[in-house]
Amino acid sequence: MSSEALALSENSGAFASLATRNGERTLIIGSGADLRLNGRVRRIDDDHAPAKVETIAISSSASPDALKEIVLQHGIERICAVLPVGRCSMLETVSSVARELGLELSVQLKLASEFMPSRKSGQGELAFELFRHPANRFPGRFMKRLLDLMGAFVALAVLAPLMLVVAAAVKLTSSGPVFFLQPRVGRRRRIFRMIKFRTMVADAEELRREVAHKNHARGISFKVIDDPRLTKVGSLLRKASIDELPQLFNVLLGDMSLVGPRPIPTWVADQLCDTRYHRRFSVMPGMTGLWQVKGRRQDFDYMAERDLDYVEDWSLWLDVKLLAATPSAVIRGEGAH
Repeated sequence: MSSEALALSENSGAFASLATRNGERTLIIGSGADLRLNGRVRRIDDDHAPAKVETIAISSSASPDALKEIVLQHGIERICAVLPVGRCSMLETVSSVARELGLELSVQLKLASEFMPSRKSGQGELAFELFRHPANRFPGRFMKRLLDLMGAFVALAVLAPLMLVVAAAVKLTSSGPVFFLQPRVGRRRRIFRMIKFRTMVADAEELRREVAHKNHARGISFKVIDDPRLTKVGSLLRKASIDELPQLFNVLLGDMSLVGPRPIPTWVADQLCDTRYHRRFSVMPGMTGLWQVKGRRQDFDYMAERDLDYVEDWSLWLDVKLLAATPSAVIRGEGAH
């Protein structure tokens, strides 16, 4: 599987290159005279596979807004700055952008020989990492994934009979598939197909424009109370949140977590204007989270703020508390339509 690395030079002859390799898009920022693009891409990604490079023009004095545009346009997932110790003028801009968008940032400072006298090459490197979320670091990542796997397996074992009955009810009461698969935006803004029991008529997506005037959600969210596209069985499934249960398979596949920001549809993500909301993509999306437990208010800004609260305050204990609070939130049914 290939990935892309975008390399941005800091000298007056600035350039950007798109290199394809290994499943992750990385923005590499460095001095044009010293970057050695192909070698740097291999070292940073810990892989010796060659990189395919495409060069594009870009300003070396890019503003934060310009850098954010580059990151979002190319789907950058991580930033690595490779700079001589005396040429770190871009780091302030780079770090602010990485922080706002929730990107991992690695820094490699190239030290001159006087700082590393024992090295025969005459130059050494000081490497450090910033902004990797604790949920993506070991042991947090391992423990969270273990909780997801154990919880999903137990839930599927207990709920399998109910899910079989629901699947039969969906199939027998309306035409169309049992499951509804919708493209959603996951961690690092990667697209995956979220699985739900189908609660609407088979052509509901095509009919969305016809009910757009009934949207009662605030912001860029979309929610219609008493949606005419709902089937009778689907309405019951929505009220009890049973339609969400197949997402346990998304958890097993590693697309989702039991707890995290709610994955938003791609067409909603395309409308994001406030770039700080992209920080919600720095962690795995979840089946439940702060927004669900606090009442599922149909207001995108409110939901996004709760997602950012989760990202900022994450701990394994917070995941456990939110899982424990979810059944009572489902029973209350606030915001479920």
